[in-house]
Amino acid sequence: TRLAVKGMISEAGIKAELARDQTDFGARSAATALAARPTMAAKRDAWNQLNNPQTKLATMRALEGGFFAAGQERVTYAYWARYEKALPQWWAQRQPDEAALLTRGLMPPFRGDREVIKIADRLLARTDLPKEAKRILAEGRDTALRLQNTQFVDLAYTKGISGSHGLAV
Repeated sequence: TRLAVKGMISEAGIKAELARDQTDFGARSAATALAARPTMAAKRDAWNQLNNPQTKLATMRALEGGFFAAGQERVTYAYWARYEKALPQWWAQRQPDEAALLTRGLMPPFRGDREVIKIADRLLARTDLPKEAKRILAEGRDTALRLQNTQFVDLAYTKGISGSHGLAV
């Protein structure tokens, strides 16, 4: 998977590895690696598979495990808005375990980005989402706030600023 994240193995290379390991584990590993590639096409294919109700839960876990990788924000940023639009549909149309996996696994990670917090706030304000969805969203929002505060502290430390000025509350 690390080779895929770095773009050092092609789709053909991943499929060749899958041909050598045709076990369920091999198929899930290939799904993760295919989703982990740093290309728009790889993310589009993974997103489409994740949103296909025919995709098995184990494959969904593998795909979401490769979808977001540090340093790939450029190719995943467009999916933040898609996440916000798709989430209510997941909870209305999918099994709860699938909706929970998608909600948790596709929430934009890695940074305390204000846009992630705004997306979570808008979704939390909805009245048509079940409690489980809102709990997952609230946890993700809290994680984003903690990351944001950590980033502010790191920035203040590197600039030699003391105190807690600028921390999000």
